[in-house]
Formats: sequence, C-alpha cells, structure tokens
Amino acid sequence: MSLLALLGSLVAFAQDPAPAEDPAEAPAEKPADAPVVRIPADGDTPVGEPTPAEGEDAELPPLPPEGGLAAEIPLLERLDWAPYWEPIAGYQIYNAGRFGTSVFLVGAMVGVRYDDRESPLVGRTRVAASALLGGGLGVDARVGSFLGPAGKYWSVQAGPDFFYNRYIEGNLSFLPPSPGMDMVVRATLGPDQVYVLGGVSPAILLSPDRRVDWERTDRFGFGHEFEWYVGGVIDTDVFSFALTWRERTISTGVIQSVSFTVGI
Repeated sequence: MSLLALLGSLVAFAQDPAPAEDPAEAPAEKPADAPVVRIPADGDTPVGEPTPAEGEDAELPPLPPEGGLAAEIPLLERLDWAPYWEPIAGYQIYNAGRFGTSVFLVGAMVGVRYDDRESPLVGRTRVAASALLGGGLGVDARVGSFLGPAGKYWSVQAGPDFFYNRYIEGNLSFLPPSPGMDMVVRATLGPDQVYVLGGVSPAILLSPDRRVDWERTDRFGFGHEFEWYVGGVIDTDVFSFALTWRERTISTGVIQSVSFTVGI
C-alpha cells in the first residue's frame, strides 16, 4: 500500500461517527440519597411526627375535664356546711359500791355538720358544756370532731373528743377532776328522718386516780375508762330529738345515764 493510500484511510476513520452505546451496557445511575429514618428512644419524638421547630412551644397535655379528680378541688369548696345548736338535758346515776348518788345534767352544744360533695364522707365538729347538779356540783366540757363514710341508710363516724369533767359531793369525789380524750366510734342505721344509733368510747385520762383497774372489775372495757351507748333520733326540717342511754365504767364504779337533746 502506498503512503497516500494509508493517509486517506486514516482521514476517513477520523470522520466516521462514534458507535452508539448499548443501553444494557451503560452504567446505572447513582440513586439519590434516601431520607434517614431514626428509631426513637423511650420518651423521644415518635417516627413520622415532626419535632417542634426551634422557638415553638411543644404541645401541652390537655387539662382534666371539669369535675375531675376531687383532690384538684380545694377542700373548703367541696363541703356543704350546716351550723346547729342543741340544748342538753339528762339524768345520771352514780353507782360507787356502798355509795351512790344521782344528778341532773343541763347544758348545750353548738357546732357544724358538713358533707363532701366529691366523696361519701360526712362529719361534724362541736363544742359542748354541761353542769352536773345534785347534792354537789360538777361540770363536763367537751370539744370533738368526727368524720366517716355514709350511705343512704347508714353511717359510721369516728374521732377524738377532748374533755374535762368532775363531780364532787361533800367529801366524796365520785368523779375526780381530770382532762382526757374519748376515742368515739359511732354508727347509725336507718333513713335520715328516723334512725337508731350506737357507739363506744374508750378514754385516755391524765389523772391516775381516774383510771380503771380492769383486773378488779367484772365489767367489759378497755382504756382508762369505757363507755357504750344506744339511742334513737327523729330529725325533721324543723327540729331534731334524740334519746340516748349510756353506761360508763369509771374507777369508782359505773355511771348510768339517760339523756335527751332537742336540736334547732
């Protein structure tokens, strides 16, 4: 082949178009970066929910519905209050072995009854004072507060009743002076208008002379003194009337009493 023919072949090769690429042999395109999904830790933002933007407040939990938990309502706003006062009258018999006497009891009490609209609790707080009139002179003063559950035809209340009392007749001290506290447990049965009641009251006394030695008596009881009582109540919108029988074991014997109150 001559030199001129070789140069012509090179020129023709340079002018031919490049062969088309086979799509099957073309390299695959690099896919776009996919979003990264993060598995949240406990308490973290759940997957699929956007994190609050900077400067925005996170969504606050909803407020409890009106009339929700009773603990969120101030106690005084939950209570229905009803003041009351009652005169007290009664007759007591002191049986102290070879000696005995009887006294009239005259006094009054004033207080307030209340019930919780958000729970079955009802209660009362009262102050009472009575004079013991017989062959001698005595006094019984009390401050107590009682609370407990109540249903439609029953109730149970308990609480402390702080007192000071004494009764002395001549040189006989039937009830030596002493402050103390009755732990009252009282139950009622029946509708609000007419019901029966009963209870017990073991006592704690500061004066050692007033404390019962239970090993020397055949009466049932515990504490420094012990009282049980039963009674009945009529309670209307106009007035209330209660009649109660009580027996109290004391260091010198036993006190048996019948008392009535008229409430307004």
